[in-house]
Amino acid sequence: MPEYTHPGVTVSVGQETVTVEATNGALHDWATRIGSEWPCSMLKHCTEFSACLDASGLLDLHCPGAHDLDCTEFNAFTSDVIAYVLAPSHPCHYVTVGQFQE
Repeated sequence: MPEYTHPGVTVSVGQETVTVEATNGALHDWATRIGSEWPCSMLKHCTEFSACLDASGLLDLHCPGAHDLDCTEFNAFTSDVIAYVLAPSHPCHYVTVGQFQE
């Protein structure tokens, strides 16, 4: 199973699913990065983050502390980190990465 690990972020790829886990520090760093800041970020308020996706979309989300998490921010974060490891032939590629690429 391919895995992407960046300080505080882990992306695990299964045969039919992709799971993203992140710490509060990693989410804050992503939301406040220079040149790509997310000014009204809800993710940076998450105490922890876990999302599991399949070819149909979101299966499970755990993100305490982020009230009214915007789907655009969710998609931006998950597609940013999933793109590092997910092959275009994977069943989840279009819903997690492909639809957000130009």
